[in-house]
Amino acid sequence: MRKIFGISVLFLITLVIFYIGFAFDVDEPYEIELIEIDPTYYLPTEEYFKFANLVDKNLYSELTLPILKTRFEKHPYVEKADILYESEGKIKVTLTEKKFIAMILNKGKNFVISSDFELLPILPFSQNMMLPIINNEIDNDLKNFEIVSKNKNFIKAFKILDAARIINPVLFDKISEVDLLKDKSIEIFFIYYDFPTKLGEKDFVEKLYTFNILWNEITLQADNGTIQYVDLSYKNKVFVGFNTNDFGNIN
Repeated sequence: MRKIFGISVLFLITLVIFYIGFAFDVDEPYEIELIEIDPTYYLPTEEYFKFANLVDKNLYSELTLPILKTRFEKHPYVEKADILYESEGKIKVTLTEKKFIAMILNKGKNFVISSDFELLPILPFSQNMMLPIINNEIDNDLKNFEIVSKNKNFIKAFKILDAARIINPVLFDKISEVDLLKDKSIEIFFIYYDFPTKLGEKDFVEKLYTFNILWNEITLQADNGTIQYVDLSYKNKVFVGFNTNDFGNIN
């Protein structure tokens, strides 16, 4: 008796699952009247609507959930699209955007780079792009959608940004630009200050640690407009150039 009861329950569950799957087949067109996108960060939601060709509601009749998901996930800024049929006629879209870590300047071309080291175009109406700038004067022919995870020049720049973030988040937040120069040396600039900080070609973590110790003293002088540059190119030494032609040397 128990065995028969168990088989009957299993049969009923299977029928219910089959019915639900048939009734809500995601490949079937829906009666869609409204598509809502949760607020997004790097682009206004209207731009994602345009990209997915959803401005004209007369074209909604042949849409399915997979079609919507595919359209949104083809956008270069989108990592993942979650599509939910909430109620009759209403679709809810949640877009997970790629994480951007820096803007790239390269011989007249501009990109934004994702956490997966993918170079992406800076699209019209982009917003919230207050990111550090990596000015790459070394590499030629960088292209949209190129993966630069093995590019030694970018790896150096990312190490500098990561080290600054770990050593002092406030220091990291002040970095406005990392310059990869043609002689393979590196300079960094900070928000509100126009003097370069020269890091040379190696030992970036140690140099940033030293710079962080001197940060308050250096910014105090910079606020007075006296600093021309800070040079950490040499091991265990910091040279500070002043606009008065006096030089500081901290051993």
